[in-house]
Amino acid sequence: MSTKKTILFLASYFAILAIAQSKITLPDIIGSNMVLQRDQSVPIWGTAGAGETILLAFNGQEKAAISDKTGKWTIWLDPMPANATPASMFLEGEDQNIELEHILVGEVWLCAGQSNMQWELQQSDGGKTAILEADYPNIRLFNASRDVAFKRKEGPLGSWQPCSPETVLTFSGVGYFFALDLYKELGIPVGMINSSYGGSQAEAWTPRSYLAASPELLPCIEREKTWEAERPQVQKDFDHRLKTWEIDVARAKAGGTKAPNRPRVPDALRDYRIAASIYRGMIEPLIPYAIKGALWYQGESNEERAEQYELLLTTMI
Repeated sequence: MSTKKTILFLASYFAILAIAQSKITLPDIIGSNMVLQRDQSVPIWGTAGAGETILLAFNGQEKAAISDKTGKWTIWLDPMPANATPASMFLEGEDQNIELEHILVGEVWLCAGQSNMQWELQQSDGGKTAILEADYPNIRLFNASRDVAFKRKEGPLGSWQPCSPETVLTFSGVGYFFALDLYKELGIPVGMINSSYGGSQAEAWTPRSYLAASPELLPCIEREKTWEAERPQVQKDFDHRLKTWEIDVARAKAGGTKAPNRPRVPDALRDYRIAASIYRGMIEPLIPYAIKGALWYQGESNEERAEQYELLLTTMI
């Protein structure tokens, strides 16, 4: 390749690279159909090229920010009253325009916890009737994906969806009934963020630095060393029990008898039992989205350490 062609190639490469780096990206929680919290300053954030100017227009407000050297930027919207009229948000960078549609302003709540909160509406008492009646476009649902957070499934952590019989099926039953009651009482848009994980312990929802700062909670972190050392043998033993169980299930099916329960997965093999793991995967990506409050439905998985739980819960909060 001639020197001239090499120079042209490198120039084109770096031009393409610069464009790619300057692309505006938004977290999954910021998107079309979202509900913004009323009567609070509302942050909109993302990344772009370093030193890039980002312009934002929404609901009569026009704001701007310059990304820092790492490309991060945040724009704060002034407090707004509740508004059920869908509006668009426009974002503009040096080489890109983004439009987010059907945005409402109202109350935003986070619902989190273990299986009590994860329990889907379609599994709940009265769920079938509630699903058929779930035509509430001013209630918006964000269902954080456990598969994306922990099982390396490709795709967004979640997306905002208007409440309908189709979108509410797998949403938290507790979260939905709370949203419905709130919507009927206040008469304004309601946004619900469901970030729950069955079988989870409170330390998995707590920032690691908070746990490390407390001598009473430090064991929640230190047990990871034991799990790491034991994991190869624990995995081997569990695989053996699983194969034995599969054989027993086949025999039970052939003999017309009740099949045995599936072996319990040991804690050492449960990524979501690791301290701060759910916080990193299913809470931190939502910060600093403005909310009114949070619902917490968890505790059973910590019952063996009930005395520690009071400190653990207040530390998490």
